[in-house]
Amino acid sequence: MNTQLSSTASRPNAGFNTSVRFALGACIVASSLAVSAQSAGLFKAPAGPVANSLPGGGGGDPAPPKTYFEQGILIRSGEVIEALGPNLMGDTINEFSGSVEFTHTDVTLPGNNALAVAVGRQRALGAPQTNGGGLFGDWDLDIPHLRTVAAQAQPNWYGGNTATNFYRCSQVQYPPWTTAYVAGTSLSYSSNAFWDGYHMYIPGAGDQTLLSRSGNPIFPSDGTAATYPVLTKNHWQLSCLPSLDNGLGEGFLARSPDGTSYRFDHMAVRAWSQAKVAGINRGIAGTGAIQRTEVWILPTLVTDRFGN
Repeated sequence: MNTQLSSTASRPNAGFNTSVRFALGACIVASSLAVSAQSAGLFKAPAGPVANSLPGGGGGDPAPPKTYFEQGILIRSGEVIEALGPNLMGDTINEFSGSVEFTHTDVTLPGNNALAVAVGRQRALGAPQTNGGGLFGDWDLDIPHLRTVAAQAQPNWYGGNTATNFYRCSQVQYPPWTTAYVAGTSLSYSSNAFWDGYHMYIPGAGDQTLLSRSGNPIFPSDGTAATYPVLTKNHWQLSCLPSLDNGLGEGFLARSPDGTSYRFDHMAVRAWSQAKVAGINRGIAGTGAIQRTEVWILPTLVTDRFGN
């Protein structure tokens, strides 16, 4: 009995230390459980004061805690940021000519179908319109059109390789010969000296060369190969209109693979850069130039496959 009292007296704080350790351990465990429950969304403190559920304190159960899921906000940036494409600065490469082009839409109106109602501009580096010959200074209208280059002496889009033939669609051929003053005389030159083909430009689709059908068996089901004498490598099919709305000869009705139709029947002509040529007259070599014009045929009507 004395020995036991003596041992206890020699460690007066032993019981207190044990109680303190037990209390600290309980606090740590309780804190860990509270943090785990809150992280799992099992516990959340109410946003406002809790109504007293005791008699006389307003009655009713406390409002349930609100749980917020904001993971979408954290990962949404991955959906908004897009990879940089080849047209970072608004430029594109014309796959037909290899030139650098810029396009800009000035006005656009929303519609009830897929046809775009817009007015835009196009600028091709190195083209003659960059010297101020475009419809917007050194920019051109970014609108659908057919175009070709003709000699100024024969300033039209002809057919049958003859300057008096205006069956430009049903008898599509090279332009007629022209002349240029070289080495002291007038020499004749074929279209190879000044012409680069017939082209169709559609905004968003770029340039396409118009080709004469030569045994190609692909054509729309509403006609025959003879009905569509002109086509492109991208499977656009062009039939002939009997006349233009402002000139002589045929127009074109172009149909895209998705069924959209463009009625090209309004002609416009503007000056174009000259083509330099060389020749020999009686053993004397010389150079000269063929004056040229550019011929556009613009659409007056565009319809989708549903007639809109």
